[in-house]
Amino acid sequence: MTRARPAAGGGRTLRVPPERLDRWLDGVADRHGAFDAVPAADGAVRITCADTTTLTLRAPFPWEPGPALLTGFTAAARRPRRAAVLLVRRGRWAVGVFDGAELVASKVDSRQVQGRTAAGGW
Repeated sequence: MTRARPAAGGGRTLRVPPERLDRWLDGVADRHGAFDAVPAADGAVRITCADTTTLTLRAPFPWEPGPALLTGFTAAARRPRRAAVLLVRRGRWAVGVFDGAELVASKVDSRQVQGRTAAGGW
């Protein structure tokens, strides 16, 4: 779980790993009372607790809401997916393909970048 960060428009943003999502939601219900989940228009799930605390759950990939809304959301979040990652910084790059949490293929390379020298003149 990541540290809570301020969200645009107020509130906080928190990232919860999919394998911890069920226990995290149970903890929210214990602390804030029973809640009502409603699907939002943008593919998110909006939860309002008994003490008026509001949560918005967003999956990292598209999913279809079903009759058991939270069960379907947590199942969609846990489903392993294939994703590509590209990292680039100052003449170095890395590419990786992940299947779930497993790195399937990768490639890294670098090139010389002219740096600033302390010698005089132009």
